[in-house]
This record gives sequence, structure tokens and C-alpha cells, in this order.
Amino acid sequence: MSVSLLATFFNLGISIFPSRDVESQVTSFFGEVKAQRVPSPPPPPPPPSPPPPPPPAPRFAYFISGSNGELGLLWRTLKSLYHPWNYYVVHLDLKSSVEERLGLASRVAKEPVFAKVGNVHVITKANMVTYRGPTMVSNTLHAASILLKKYKHWDWFINLSASDYPLLTQDDLLYVFSQLKRDYNFIEHTSRLRWKEAERAMPLIIDPGLYQSTKSDIFWVAPRRTLPTAFKLFTGSAWTILSRAFVGYCIWGWDNLPRNLLMYYSNFVSSPEGYFHTVICNAPEFTSTVLNHDLHYISWDVPPK
Repeated sequence: MSVSLLATFFNLGISIFPSRDVESQVTSFFGEVKAQRVPSPPPPPPPPSPPPPPPPAPRFAYFISGSNGELGLLWRTLKSLYHPWNYYVVHLDLKSSVEERLGLASRVAKEPVFAKVGNVHVITKANMVTYRGPTMVSNTLHAASILLKKYKHWDWFINLSASDYPLLTQDDLLYVFSQLKRDYNFIEHTSRLRWKEAERAMPLIIDPGLYQSTKSDIFWVAPRRTLPTAFKLFTGSAWTILSRAFVGYCIWGWDNLPRNLLMYYSNFVSSPEGYFHTVICNAPEFTSTVLNHDLHYISWDVPPK
């Protein structure tokens, strides 16, 4: 009896194992459920990184030079240009009286802000400076070397005379220059010498200020010389705004070009109008940094006084 019942059970086609169709249905069922599952939202994007901080405001290093009778003018220019953020070197040349030079040093020492901040330097050992002569260039390089040695953090060197006066406030100037690359150099220049070839480049002059302690003008000597072939001459305004990097190059002269040109310009008429211009335009490291403007306005006397 038991045997026939077992046979009947299996003959009915009932199995204790699921068929392949059932497996496929189950598998498909779960597959459909997975396909219909709502994906979780992506994580929120990270917050944008903050913008980089703006560079610090630039610092200017001023050189203000005057001569006999210009103490008042120099003091006026210094006071109008003064800003605690900047640095200043002031100089009255050897033609000025001892009283004027001592008066300048005394005024600077007694000015409370100057004394507290300590950013004004007086050249007490005066240089002899001849108008149109190379001693004007050496005087400028002297001031630049003091600024490089004494003050570590400045960006542009500006040479001025006692008769200059700012047309912008220092805050405005600092704001404008804060938008600029710190390696720019503002030098008005041209290689078209024209009449200056015969009147400036070819004559040979001597500057007595190189070896005398009394003031006298440059004088011409023979013979004349030809134009140089080792470098190209440039000329322009004697008033410039120079980057710290270029000033350092002129002082150190690691490829000897600034020294060679300084010697060449020691016999050149109006060398302040050519020295820095010729150096920068013949130095591949700096030619791309020069902008052809001196940012200087001159009101000429008409007729000349």
C-alpha cells in the first residue's frame, strides 16, 4: 500500500524542488524590483574654495634729490609724498650749504612720525652731482643701493627732484599699482636717437664731479667716437619707476652689462636720459617688463627761464 502511494505521488508530477520556470520568475521578480528601486540622491557638491587673498599693497621706495637753495622744496615734496607704508631716501648735493644739509637732517630727526616709523633715510655724506653728467646716475644708484640694503620689502623705486610734486595721493597710487605685476618698469624710451646721435652719443665729455669737490659743468674733449656695436642705444626721460628686481640687477650686474654701460655712459652727454633705458632694453631678462611711459608730467616754462 505504501509503495503504490509513493508511485502515485511521483506520477502526479509533483516535485519538492522548484522548476526552472519558477526560478526564472523569482529571479525576474527580484530583478524588476531592483530596476524600480529609487536611487539615493548624490551627495551635495563641496563648497567652493574661498578666493585667494589679494596680494599685499605694494611699497614704493622714493629717492628725492635737491641742490643748493632747495631745502624748502625738498621738504615740501617729502611731506606731500610721505606714507608710513613707503620708504624714502633724501639727499642735498655737495653744492648745497652745510647749513641746508644739517637742516634737512634735523627736520627729519625731529618729525615725530618719521622718527616713530623709521622709513626716512638722509644721505648725510653729500655727493657732488653735475647736471647732465654721469654723477647724476651714480647718485641715483647710490640711493638705490641704500634702499636695497636697508629696507627689504619694497616693490618700485621712484627717483624725483626737489621740484616734483605728486598729482595723486599715495593711497590712490598704492591702489592703482596693487593691480599691476610687480616686475613692471616704467621707462619712457626710444631707439630713434635722431639729433642725439651727433649731439649726445658721439661727443666725449668729462664730468668734473667725478674727481672735484667744487661744482663745475661738464666739458667736451676730442676726439669724437662712433656709435657702439656691442649694444643698442636707447634714450628717453630721466624720470623712471623701476622694479626692485631691475634695480637689483643694475646694482649687482651679474652678467656685467650694467657695469659696462655705466662706464660707457661716464662720457655721455645727459647720461641720466639713457643709462637705465639702454640697460633694460639690452637685457633679455627684463625687455618684456618695460612699459614705455614714465608716469611723469612736466610743465615747461615757455619761454624757458
